[in-house]
Amino acid sequence: QQFSAQCDTILKAARSENEEKHRKIMETLDKTKEELNVLKGKAGECSSEGRMCADVIENSQLLTSKVEALEGVNKRYASALLDIQQCHVNLDKSLAEKESMEMSIQEMEKEMFLLEELKEDSEQLQKCQYELDSLEDAYLYADEQLAEVLQQKRQLKTDKENEIALCKKKQQGWEKRVDYMEEYVAKLSRRAVIERYGEGPHHVILDIRYQVDPQTKTGPRSSQIIIELAPLDLMPHAVHSFLDMVSRGLYNGCLFAFGSRFLVAIAPETRDANRQRELFVPFEEQGFNPPLAYQEYNPDYPHEIYSVSFSGGTSISGPAFFIALTDEISELHLKSGTALDDHGLPLRREPCFGKVVIGHEDLEFLQNIERDPPGRLGWILPEVIVEKATIQRK
Repeated sequence: QQFSAQCDTILKAARSENEEKHRKIMETLDKTKEELNVLKGKAGECSSEGRMCADVIENSQLLTSKVEALEGVNKRYASALLDIQQCHVNLDKSLAEKESMEMSIQEMEKEMFLLEELKEDSEQLQKCQYELDSLEDAYLYADEQLAEVLQQKRQLKTDKENEIALCKKKQQGWEKRVDYMEEYVAKLSRRAVIERYGEGPHHVILDIRYQVDPQTKTGPRSSQIIIELAPLDLMPHAVHSFLDMVSRGLYNGCLFAFGSRFLVAIAPETRDANRQRELFVPFEEQGFNPPLAYQEYNPDYPHEIYSVSFSGGTSISGPAFFIALTDEISELHLKSGTALDDHGLPLRREPCFGKVVIGHEDLEFLQNIERDPPGRLGWILPEVIVEKATIQRK
């Protein structure tokens, strides 16, 4: 820009100087031409008068030479002015080119800036690409690990399914064996009952002694409760065990206890520890604790009012048994059928093996007798004792 300004100043000064010199030359040329014309007029007068004017001719020639010289100078100055004008044109063109170049430079600077940004972006892109490659490698590794885990999971699932199938197969096998053993025990029990006690129906008499008569509130009083046992086709094992325990006199001396308002139990239960051992040890010594090999139950002989059942929880029932005092006991035992036993298997309902046919009034009396605080089986009735349990013979 400084160079352009200097060139423009120099050209303007040269043009002004040349124009001034050209003007002076033109004035001198015009003046010289006027003088030449005057001399030519004088030369013409001399020629017409027939006389020679040597000085006039010489001056005329000098002026003519001077005019020619001035015209040459004039042409050179005119040419110089044209050159200066051309220089101006070229200078303007150069300035235009310079502006164009400046714009190009600005564009190039912008492009260079963009290139720098692109370079930075490219570096960032390369970094991102590197991270992407790392992520892809990690993803491929994770995918391989996942595939391996899924394969292991499928294998574990297959092994587990095979193990479950094998366990189910074993369980079905054991269930068949248990069913067979239960059927076999039931057959042996039925045969033993028929051989020893007859085909039935079988009745058991409970001779009860009240220390205080629940009606008169005086002296001891005796009564009987008669239980009719279930048919052998329905509950052979429970009937057999009960008859054996009765025939051995194991229930003699047992007390009554209320487990709830729904039932009354007969059990080797008392507050006296020594008496407790005397009542309970015979059951253990003779193999009746528990008295059943399995939890026998038949839906065709359900729990209902005055039904007799072995008491139990999450294990085999007995030797204590209870008498239902309401039909609601059936609903309670339907609900208890969804529980599990000690082995995690569905808990069978307590074996119902008989029904009280005589002694309903005594069962009503029992509900009004004073009771001890609750124990393992409930509220014990210390004033009511099973004096003797016997099998009724035909």
